[in-house]
Amino acid sequence: MRGRATVTRVNRCFAFLDLCAFTDFVDSHGDDAAVAELTILRATVREVAPLCGVRVDKWLGDGVMLVGVEAEPVVAAVVAIEHRFRAAHARLALRGGIAAGDVILLEGD
Repeated sequence: MRGRATVTRVNRCFAFLDLCAFTDFVDSHGDDAAVAELTILRATVREVAPLCGVRVDKWLGDGVMLVGVEAEPVVAAVVAIEHRFRAAHARLALRGGIAAGDVILLEGD
């Protein structure tokens, strides 16, 4: 029988962003228009995240999960992403949420 893994807790901040009404947008405007919106989102996130010291943890279809070790850079990244996304004349709005606190670190994740 294997021993129990040591539980490690670390403080992290997470942000989740996604495109509002994306599924309806795809149905109404087609795949090409949807891919254009996704391309704007992904390019914007890839540009902003490293400037703020924030990491893209994973892409979630029409969304993204960001992670940072402190809340302030994550909040700054979300605000900058929203501003740049709007400036790129994206047709959809972004919505998101931010949470911070201690999380269990297991197998590096």
